[in-house]
Amino acid sequence: MLEPLADSDCRQAFVFVDACAEKFREGLESRDVISNLDADEVEEFLDSGWYLGVFLSCSPGEKSYPAAHLGHGVWTHFVLEAMSGRADRALTRDRWLTDAGLRDYLGVEVPRFMTREMQVRGTQTPQAVLSGSNSFRTHHIPEPPAAPADAALAGIRLRNNSEFLEGAETGAIRQLDGFKRGYHKVPTDINDSAEGWCHRPLADRGAEELQELYQRARAALNARRKDLRKEEDGGSGDLDTPAFRYSIETGQNPEDPAEYIIRRRLELRQGWAAHRAAIDELFGSEFDRLVIEFESIDETFDDFIEKLEDIRDDQGGEVDDDDRNQRVANERDSVTFTFDLKKRWLEISFGQSGALELVDAAQRFQLGIGRPSPMLGAPIHTSVPSPIRVPVPKRRRS
Repeated sequence: MLEPLADSDCRQAFVFVDACAEKFREGLESRDVISNLDADEVEEFLDSGWYLGVFLSCSPGEKSYPAAHLGHGVWTHFVLEAMSGRADRALTRDRWLTDAGLRDYLGVEVPRFMTREMQVRGTQTPQAVLSGSNSFRTHHIPEPPAAPADAALAGIRLRNNSEFLEGAETGAIRQLDGFKRGYHKVPTDINDSAEGWCHRPLADRGAEELQELYQRARAALNARRKDLRKEEDGGSGDLDTPAFRYSIETGQNPEDPAEYIIRRRLELRQGWAAHRAAIDELFGSEFDRLVIEFESIDETFDDFIEKLEDIRDDQGGEVDDDDRNQRVANERDSVTFTFDLKKRWLEISFGQSGALELVDAAQRFQLGIGRPSPMLGAPIHTSVPSPIRVPVPKRRRS
């Protein structure tokens, strides 16, 4: 492979050699085609005029493993993370990707992933043969765009409890299995009896959905049964995995008593980015908003509205408030922040659907959160003054 490269006019190149598994989706089979490669042979092609990096997925005598939930071999996944600019640890301080930076990044992240995420006996240690003393840069990764001032809500401080993606499905109660015209009546108000009745016909549907997701998650995450936990309870249930927690709730739609509702929620866990491809495969466009639950805010409702109006006057947009329900929305450029002080949550929507698209979009904004979250950008402050608490009723979950 190197001989035609040496005979060409090219003097700056990266060469990647991945000994991938032949049967990628049927298990952790592997090949060791690098076993007979000698680094000294590669170095014979290198002289002071070369800027060449040869990156190998493993060291001689080792095997190169695939990870089905990543959609690639383990080494290839981290190569793509670095080359696409998603791995800050591979970059220099001025955000250049260099041959040495890529070598060091792969040398740390691949063995770390193998230890933490893979259940194999073998080791995989990437190897790189670089051109002597001449290190070179491949490309520059610009800084991520800063949060626009009109969208930053850093001035509104929240004691955040939890964060999750949410999607809701609604439909007419009279269309549910078991509803008999002339015998059952369509509810005209929100009540416990209608809530309980909705659970029954939706229980099997929720259980089947959780079971299907459980099976798909085991395959996508390459997980054992003991790594996952599935619980069901009369139309509701949860699925816990190392990468996420998924929940489903059913009941009467609080916005329309004649409808049922199915709420689906997804909470990403620390380290979820290593399972990005699997999460995208499992959930796609199932969710349309990101919700932040909080304990309290620092302002009264009137002060809170005034801060949002200051943002509107400075940057444009709209502010709609409802003091009866302690609810206010700030909308601009297709992004809507809706605060519900009774429910104690902030709902963010971007006019689009998709699990990771929503998380990526939310992480571009600076929010005045007080607790680090794997789904949001880093807090901009480390402590929060004692808040003026807004009296709220206890929240009833369906």
